Amino acid sequence: MTTNDGTTPQAAQAPQADGAATQDPASTPTRSAAARPILVATSIIGAVALLAVGTSAASGVVGLGLGTSGAVSTVAGQETRGITALKINASAADVTLAFADVGEATLEAVGPRSAQWNMSRDGDELRVDGPRGVFGFCFFGSCNREQTVTLTLPLELQDRLIDVDAKLGAGTFEAEGAFGELDFEVGAGDMTVTGSARALGLDMGAGDFTADLADVSEVDLSVSAGTARVSLTGSAPSDVDVEVSAGTLDLTLPNAAYRVEAKATMGDIDNQLRTDSQSRNLVSARVSAGDITLRQGK
Repeated sequence: MTTNDGTTPQAAQAPQADGAATQDPASTPTRSAAARPILVATSIIGAVALLAVGTSAASGVVGLGLGTSGAVSTVAGQETRGITALKINASAADVTLAFADVGEATLEAVGPRSAQWNMSRDGDELRVDGPRGVFGFCFFGSCNREQTVTLTLPLELQDRLIDVDAKLGAGTFEAEGAFGELDFEVGAGDMTVTGSARALGLDMGAGDFTADLADVSEVDLSVSAGTARVSLTGSAPSDVDVEVSAGTLDLTLPNAAYRVEAKATMGDIDNQLRTDSQSRNLVSARVSAGDITLRQGK
């Protein structure tokens, strides 16, 4: 067998798999040398097979995703008397936060590595932590992103207006209810929150954020490269601070007069608010290379 340029393969190269190739007798390898590539290939195949078996057995320990066929469901409960704050850390999952007529906080996780979700209490703070992202990668086409997590809280926590601090690496997060201070961090996922809150804070790297909230008094939004759509109703916020690097922010504020301080470097700020230099409601908007739209609500 010759190469494309018409030359004969060198002796260091392995023989063809179909055995049809011929070589110069002077360059024919000895039996031990010729068998070496076959032995190496056999060793590699065996190692891969063992690795696949070991991965299947150890997936629950090291957290390698095995797809939906290995999905399991775990349910945990936690007493919530005295709870005033909630902290959620999710690297890659679809998370839903809801209130219902239940006696305690319940956490249900379905999907690969679901047993690694944990709900605990630290004083007056309820914590929900998902699997660490260090092993959250795809392996031979199988990923662990099929996790679905539902956190259900007693209605009495909604009456207390608990604070929520949620971090989402990838996936989705949905929350509905009455809250105290909301503080969100989004890496590259999609987050949606509706209801009411005293304050709203957002730090978004990339992804999509949507909020429809009432009676928010303080707003602090930072968007790097994603898209945020925030609509506020009810009483007008007294302090709004928004900053966009290279993303897009569409902010609708309640119908009121605002004192607007805007600064755009290479981006654009479209201010449609009713302005009053003496207003106590301050809106500070800064954009580097993105876009900010300030809308007047009803």
